[in-house]
Amino acid sequence: MDPETILVPDVPAHLRDANHACNRPKRTLLSVTTTKPSTNAMTAGAVAMVDPQVGSVASSLTISGDLACTTAASQQQQQLGVCSISPFPLLKFSNAPLAMAYAAKNNKDCMAMLVSLHPSHPKVHWKARLPEATLSTILRLSPCGHYAIAGGNSGCLYIWYTLSGELIQTVRRAHYRAISAMCFVGDNGRFLVTGGQDGMVHLWALRDMVQSQQQQVLPIRTWAQHAVPITAVAALSESRVVSASQDGMILVLETFSEQVLAQIQLPQGVSSLTIRHQRIYAGGQLGTIFCLDMDQYSLHQTIQLGARVSSASDTTPVANQHQQQLSYQTTLTGHSEAVTAMAAWRDQATHTEYVASGDAMGTLRIWDVDSRVCVRIVQPWNATNSNTSVSDKKKAGQQHSIASVTVIELPDEESNAGQSSNDQGMFATKRHRGAKSRSTALPELLPPLQKYPTPPPDAGQVKWTPVMLWQSNMTQPSTKNKQARADIALEKAERFRNPWRKRASERIDTSSNKKMTSDKQPSIERGDDDGDAMDTTGNNKDQEGELQRLREQLLAAEKGKDEELQRLRQQLEESNSTIDRWQKVNNELVAKLKKKSS
Repeated sequence: MDPETILVPDVPAHLRDANHACNRPKRTLLSVTTTKPSTNAMTAGAVAMVDPQVGSVASSLTISGDLACTTAASQQQQQLGVCSISPFPLLKFSNAPLAMAYAAKNNKDCMAMLVSLHPSHPKVHWKARLPEATLSTILRLSPCGHYAIAGGNSGCLYIWYTLSGELIQTVRRAHYRAISAMCFVGDNGRFLVTGGQDGMVHLWALRDMVQSQQQQVLPIRTWAQHAVPITAVAALSESRVVSASQDGMILVLETFSEQVLAQIQLPQGVSSLTIRHQRIYAGGQLGTIFCLDMDQYSLHQTIQLGARVSSASDTTPVANQHQQQLSYQTTLTGHSEAVTAMAAWRDQATHTEYVASGDAMGTLRIWDVDSRVCVRIVQPWNATNSNTSVSDKKKAGQQHSIASVTVIELPDEESNAGQSSNDQGMFATKRHRGAKSRSTALPELLPPLQKYPTPPPDAGQVKWTPVMLWQSNMTQPSTKNKQARADIALEKAERFRNPWRKRASERIDTSSNKKMTSDKQPSIERGDDDGDAMDTTGNNKDQEGELQRLREQLLAAEKGKDEELQRLRQQLEESNSTIDRWQKVNNELVAKLKKKSS
């Protein structure tokens, strides 16, 4: 065999079909959510499916405020606002991928929902209440889709197993204040990065969090370079994370060495962050979007370092330094309010990079990255004229802040139609039947998330029954019962003090048996037996006298307890009468003072 020949195993048919499906042209939609949906029936619901190519709303989802999975238009006044959408990475069926949504109503009642993001008719499969009244971060799914993680205002992390809905872990005091941002980093999401309002960035091992039975799981890395609350974190690569804060500080952190690789100061605070192909898009609190090319930034830092080392660094013109500084930083201007959500993607048909940004007024802008031009403007929750000023919208209560923008890639309808026309015979029919059955079965495999952890099994628990204590209103025991209890107690004490000594009745029986057999013995021995019997009778009399004396002592002690109890009851009655008398006097004095004041 030729050594350069490579043997390639046969690929199964279903894997070839999956590879071919991945190479097909895909249709891109944007899932845009708001925490304050409009009550106007002519506008979109809490979830709007926006087509970026056309710049219009393809469909929307209005969610009722109760646990029922209804989307009736009559419940517009009680609908939920959706804070985030997190698609399942592997559970995609037909043209409606599954996603986990986090919804809230008036910042008091939060729910997790399983939705199918169909381009024409999205649907809610179930709703479940979450442990805290309001979560501070989005409900994010792990890259494998098996775990859902959310952060609360209390600084706790909640982890669910999506295939069973069980709350498997609650990390207490993950942050000292509310958790404000989360992201996964590493190969297949091995690590979780959290940022809080305490200015701390923690790196957690996902394996320790899902397997540890202890509630105190410690982070493996911690960064404390931020001085103000953190607003966003995102993964730059498998070993690098970008964090942003309210003061405009952006840090590039390395996970394995815990070093800060880069520190960039922006002129305004950062409210949102997204990354694509080593390029950071930071949304400012004043409406400006900053584009930071990290490759150009590395080149700029290298040039600056070389300029410091070289002897000719002092002769470098200031204009060239300013030009080098602007080479890695560009801006996109157009928003008048804070940019609250962003997403970046690449159009496979035109091979163009796009960025979608949403602001606090509910305006969605779609930008062409190469030309830095806004190509689409969409207002899903504004039914009035788009030329209305921002101040007029604020007065009218039309502030529908965009909470999240998620890119949803769907198979192209034309490619699906061509593929289905090429499939012939019984094989094509079975394929479509199987896809339809999977589309109805997959949501049933994901049960609702539990609000509380599953209690441990009852095995090993000690069962007890309550015992009623003696009360003053209960009848006291009689003297006969006291005598019986005293006899039993003395008998047990005697047996415990000398377990080898027999009872008096047994010793009398033994002496009588000896007397019956004394006729066969000599007179000397008979006389000895009679002496033993007389000694035994004397010992029995002494024991009975001692027992009688102990009985009298116990009865006297019982009588003393009764007298003490009676005395205490008399003192209690006297105290109550004194309190009643002083209370009466106090009431009379208060009445006299009221008369004088009137």
